[in-house]
Amino acid sequence: LPNMMSRGDGSCVECPELTFLPGLIAGVVMLTALTILYSKVGVSDRTQHSHSWLLITASCAQLLGVCQLMGILSRVTVSWQDPVELILDAMSIFNFNVDFFKPNCVARFRPLALYAVTLLLPWLGMLYLLIVHVFASIVFYKFDLR
Repeated sequence: LPNMMSRGDGSCVECPELTFLPGLIAGVVMLTALTILYSKVGVSDRTQHSHSWLLITASCAQLLGVCQLMGILSRVTVSWQDPVELILDAMSIFNFNVDFFKPNCVARFRPLALYAVTLLLPWLGMLYLLIVHVFASIVFYKFDLR
């Protein structure tokens, strides 16, 4: 339904105002984090840096795994109490749950389109990293795409 979003129990409620803002902020934060991570790990000279960025990357990967596990727990049909339910819903973003951003409040999407976006999100992230790599190679290494 236009301007309606679904609840966890299957009912629909009216969309609040500025529903695009959390998705926009999350997208900018994720792209910025990927760019910073690439600039620290991918472009830097590995012989002059300690292994701290490698440790940070491995820690973030483990944190992502825990967040994905919490997102999976949010899908279990258990009625969680309010603070736990809020945390589990927030962690569902790491499962590429596009319903977290309430896309039907911004535009009308079919379920197949939402499923396709869910499948394409990791590939779009890798495409973004490829674009950042090509740009960094052109700027820092003068077209040496190693």
